[in-house]
This record gives sequence, C-alpha cells and structure tokens, in this order.
Amino acid sequence: MIFTIRIFAWLMLLAGVSLIYDPKFIIGLIETNMESTGLYVTAIVLRLLIGILFILTAENSEFPRVLKVLGYIFVLAAVILLIAGRDDFQHFISYLIPGLNPYARISGLLALAFGAFLLYAYARRKSFKKQ
Repeated sequence: MIFTIRIFAWLMLLAGVSLIYDPKFIIGLIETNMESTGLYVTAIVLRLLIGILFILTAENSEFPRVLKVLGYIFVLAAVILLIAGRDDFQHFISYLIPGLNPYARISGLLALAFGAFLLYAYARRKSFKKQ
C-alpha cells in the first residue's frame, strides 16, 4: 500500500514539473476530456482510493494525524463529486479552468510540495525505528 502512495507522490512531482514547465499540457488534457465520463469516474475513483490508502497507512508515516485527515478529505471530496453528478462536475471544471490558467505554475509548485511531503512522510516505516 505504501508503494502505491509513493507512486502517487512521484506522479504528483511529475505533474508539478509539467505544470511549471508547460501548464497547457495538463490543462489541455483536462479541457479535451472535460466532457468524457472517464474524467468524472477517474476523479472519483482516484480520490476514493488515495483517501482510503492515506487512512489505512497513516500510522506507518511520520505524520499520522495529518495523513488521516487528508485521507478523510479525499474520501469526502469523492463523495461530494459522486453526489454532485457528472453534469455539475463538468460545469465546475469548465468554470475552474479559465481561472486556473494564470495560477497554473503556482499549482505546479504546490503539487511539487505535496509530492515531496508524501515521499518524506513515508520515507521510513515506524516499525523499524528504535523505540
């Protein structure tokens, strides 16, 4: 499970670098797929899976409370997206994208910071630490 979180962390780092280097790449992918059901389903499933992973593995991290709270936030976001429905999700994305363009590079820095935090938080397991 921690391996999956590390993969997610590396993907966050990659997304951050991409947003800093060429913001239109990721934003363009989202705009192109905005009306597909796949983007909506992926948004829900990934949030749910990552949230559950954070909750289940929080005790093996350096920051168990923070990761447990983040896990619950991810799960809550998935539930809200599910309740909102695909049409509201598409409307939200179409509203969000134009406003995000000027801040895409800052979002990239935040993605880099989040990915680095996750790698640090799960760098070593508590069970191997000396008591």
